[in-house]
Amino acid sequence: MNSRNEQLRQRILRIAEQERPALEDVIARLPAIANRPVFLVAPESYAGVVHGPGVVANLRHVVAAIDDQSIHLDRIHGAPRWSSQEFLAKAGQYADAIAIDFSCSPRGRAFANDLCSSAGIEQLSVAPSLDPLIPGFEQRPLFLLQPRSDIGNIYGPKIVQHPSHVIAAVDDQPSDSDTVHGVPRWTSRQFIEQAAQHSQALAIDFSYSPGESGLARKLCEQAGIERVDACLAVAHCGLPAVYESAQLYRQRTLARLDEFLRFADRLDDDFSVFTLYSNLLFRLTYDSSLLLDCWATPINEYFSTYADSSTFQLGKREHFCDGGAFQGPIVHKFLGPVNTNGLSE
Repeated sequence: MNSRNEQLRQRILRIAEQERPALEDVIARLPAIANRPVFLVAPESYAGVVHGPGVVANLRHVVAAIDDQSIHLDRIHGAPRWSSQEFLAKAGQYADAIAIDFSCSPRGRAFANDLCSSAGIEQLSVAPSLDPLIPGFEQRPLFLLQPRSDIGNIYGPKIVQHPSHVIAAVDDQPSDSDTVHGVPRWTSRQFIEQAAQHSQALAIDFSYSPGESGLARKLCEQAGIERVDACLAVAHCGLPAVYESAQLYRQRTLARLDEFLRFADRLDDDFSVFTLYSNLLFRLTYDSSLLLDCWATPINEYFSTYADSSTFQLGKREHFCDGGAFQGPIVHKFLGPVNTNGLSE
């Protein structure tokens, strides 16, 4: 397990190193714009978190940081936070202003371009724009696999509503309807026999268990159709992953990666480290198969409907910390069936 954990950690570090933004060209231009009114666009992106404070330190008049996500913050990198609507309403008051754009995803860059163009503000882009996560996604025929899984029910309808061309949802469960999420329902046999008629088709895999995942892979293999993880499709489409978009979730994970890795060094058992590293890699790669071998899915989750008797055992050195519940029901549910001696909340 130690060897496997080290491999995962090194993979995480390689991803972080490859994507660490370099801003030499922008830094070299800062003296020329130091006295101009400046707006920060996408200040909470990975590039913004890493380099925003350093950029601000070289400027004399940062008017505002433009951000629609962190509505709980009044200031970002020391500058007042404005919404994009505030920016459009007020930016024209600042003559000779310039917007420093920290966005890097295609969707984020497109939004920043439209925003600055609408406001009539010069734009200085910091990070190179990345390629789309799934090239040609909006033009390719799509199939939905395991569309009625937990995540299929959440994201399937949203994928269908996205500007795309969904041919069918592949589903063998008994149903009185011939549609799923508003698109035709195909059986697995229909998928195998007919999917190849659609050139360049993609199958979006909403599998949520090892069994579902194995079946989806086999179906795509027999049909000759490229399979993509639903989590990658969710990120590509800019859909929310809990509280924020999947790509923003990824960028913020990269921005605080050092803290996550320091936390891993404090964990006392190898399997906890493995679970943390698997989750970090999932956030960075959108590959949900990384979670199948750790306690991160309903299959082995302690409170899951699928929970089995092989869940973890509490020793004498553990401290249970629930970082998400503000009223405590999860804490009480956890502490109820276990011996609470030596535990702290």
